This record gives sequence, structure tokens and C-alpha cells, in this order.
Amino acid sequence: MILGTGCCDSTAPFLYDRYVPEPDAVQVGRVSDVPVFAHRWLADLYADADGLEIDVHEGTPNDSFSLESEYDCRFTLKVADHLAER
Repeated sequence: MILGTGCCDSTAPFLYDRYVPEPDAVQVGRVSDVPVFAHRWLADLYADADGLEIDVHEGTPNDSFSLESEYDCRFTLKVADHLAER
């Protein structure tokens, strides 16, 4: 999974089959057994953050190259609920 590669979705998470990280990508987390990468510039923006979450929105039209779009859902990146309440 990679954050921030969409032409229109900016920091949206994308899940690609056989993804090979680009040279400037760094691993920033894991979801189950799947590594999550971000480009260095994006990882640096959130370096001090402790609360980003990858969420799933169901019933979203199939408009992405990301694997989850086959199931009419979409991954999104959001601030963790416990941080949003501050």
C-alpha cells in the first residue's frame, strides 16, 4: 500500500498488486501483514504525528486503480478519532 500517488486524490491510500516502492518511498506502517509506504516528502509531513488512520468507505463508485475499487469501496487517510476530538 502506498500513500500519496494519486493524480487527483493526493494522499489517498492505494493498494496495488505487486507494488514496487520507488526510491524515495519509506515504510511508515503496516496494516495486518501489508506494509504501508509513503513518499519521503509525505512521511516527513507526518513524522511527529501519532494518529493517522486508514479507513474504508463502502458503497463508493469504482473510480480508482486501487485494488479495493473492485469491491465498490475506497481507502481514505484520516486523523485518528482521539486526535480529532481535541
